[in-house]
Amino acid sequence: MIDWEKIRDLPFVVLKQGHGSRKTCEEIFARYGFSPRILLETSSNLTALRMAEEGVAAAIVPEMTIRLFQGSRRFNTYSLDKEPVTWNVLAVYRKNAYQNAAQKSMIEMAREIFENRTKYNYSS
Repeated sequence: MIDWEKIRDLPFVVLKQGHGSRKTCEEIFARYGFSPRILLETSSNLTALRMAEEGVAAAIVPEMTIRLFQGSRRFNTYSLDKEPVTWNVLAVYRKNAYQNAAQKSMIEMAREIFENRTKYNYSS
């Protein structure tokens, strides 16, 4: 788990205002009485992760972003809290609207990924 006192002076890369995970990060920061020193706001979790990997700044990114590069990149990961930070992922489409095979397949794959997720241990 993160020791918030040890990272107080680190610069952070955060997502721009309006992104769902930016709001989540702000809630986490507020819970710990933490005011990050924001170096950069970006529209991309991947950009935030890459900047953290290069040692430019710290970043808070979703687990799915980390999983994209698991094993192929070098970075340290830490838990934010004892309980995982989660949010719902939705596939929204018009009732009774036609869905082609690709759309149905994508929705089913997403359902399987998010319903059958196992807890990953990303330790440094």
